[in-house]
Amino acid sequence: DTFAKSAIINGEHKIGYIYLPEFYVDFEKADGAKCSDDVAKEIEKLKAENVEGIVMDLRGNGGGSLPEVVKMAGLFIEDGPICQVKGREQTQPVLLKDRDKSVLYSGPLTVMVDEFSASASEIFAAAIQDYKRGIIIGSSSTYGKGTVQRTIPLNPETEFQVASKTPEDLGTVKLTLQKFYRVSGGATQL
Repeated sequence: DTFAKSAIINGEHKIGYIYLPEFYVDFEKADGAKCSDDVAKEIEKLKAENVEGIVMDLRGNGGGSLPEVVKMAGLFIEDGPICQVKGREQTQPVLLKDRDKSVLYSGPLTVMVDEFSASASEIFAAAIQDYKRGIIIGSSSTYGKGTVQRTIPLNPETEFQVASKTPEDLGTVKLTLQKFYRVSGGATQL
């Protein structure tokens, strides 16, 4: 239920529908699941079916991997900045850019959001809107989470532990490190 999936909606027009519950990436395996790769596969399937447009459903999507949202936005635009991030000590924001000039899908695009679309979902919708690449529909306001977190494990290094002892899982701490901004410079933070 956490991976991208697609369907075809047949009616007056043949529309491709992609549901993305979160911007996921498998940090444990280099060749593990990545939402940008999975969405690209779904787009290829829909293009093979000659859809007349694609609806990207980000309703309820609470966000996820920042690098993945940059790659995914790059599937729909030629290249350029997707968002800016700035930490407390930084004087200038850092631009996160799509550097791949190829566009996987250039047809009509709609992005669905709701009040639970947050973080990476807001970045994706904002980039599509700022590039005038598609239409954003749904709630008049998204969640408003315009910050970047990093999860840091609390477990001590395990290399010096005795082999017979299993390390205790002490959990993790999620730290807010940066704030992100749209390509236009506006913030989604509410």
